[in-house]
Amino acid sequence: MKTPAALKMVSYLFLGCGVLIACGDDSPPAHTSSISPTLSQIRDSYELITVHRPTSIEDYVNLLSVPYKMCRALARAKNLPVKPFPVIPENFVMTRTTIISDGKSFRTTEEGFGVDIDGVTPENGCETKFGGGSNTWVAHNGFEYVLDDQTQSQAESERAKYEAKPYDPQSASGYSISKKINNIAVKCTDESDLMVAGKIVAEMCVLDPKLGRIAMSDGKPPIVYSRDLPGKSVFGSPMILEPVSLKVGIKVSPTIFVNASAK
Repeated sequence: MKTPAALKMVSYLFLGCGVLIACGDDSPPAHTSSISPTLSQIRDSYELITVHRPTSIEDYVNLLSVPYKMCRALARAKNLPVKPFPVIPENFVMTRTTIISDGKSFRTTEEGFGVDIDGVTPENGCETKFGGGSNTWVAHNGFEYVLDDQTQSQAESERAKYEAKPYDPQSASGYSISKKINNIAVKCTDESDLMVAGKIVAEMCVLDPKLGRIAMSDGKPPIVYSRDLPGKSVFGSPMILEPVSLKVGIKVSPTIFVNASAK
């Protein structure tokens, strides 16, 4: 599922990109009445949470602190007071993505975290703040659109169309290595994979199909884990995408796909 072009981005410096993902369970769970008869036979409801993070928080902080250190040097030259650089949490992640699906509709919330370095000057004490923001979008009733208090009643003519395809477990056949990541079973690439052999990524994994019939609107078990090649990167250190929480066969209220505040 693609993020709509109208998706508003927050001003914080996240230095990362989200990857939409999903996962499943060991046995076919019961389906809620909100799932269409056709799709309910081939898809499971679920909630998945993944995070995107640097492998080294220290390297990431060093990268972000460069503008601050330059500003601090100028402030000291002018005998101006300087505010401290914000403390970065030890469990820092750049993005946290939550996907909830009833088997036919999808609600994705992406939270981004980082250090706001906009407008850092000696005159304002080189002030920087740690913070974040979030965006939510849905794929529902054949349309994709941003979901918030202002756009949840957006006209259908302004929404992107989409078509949910049947779950295709064969799309995971190219992932041959079984393992668990944060106690979630996945199937991962081996050295013969084109992305790995081409040195684009070190490894990629999708959900193990035995977990359930979990997919996004394209019908494919999405990528739930990826790891950059070793070495320095524009993020300070290699990045990792990983699943951290999974619930399958959950009851999903249909209101979450039309109401921004619904849970």
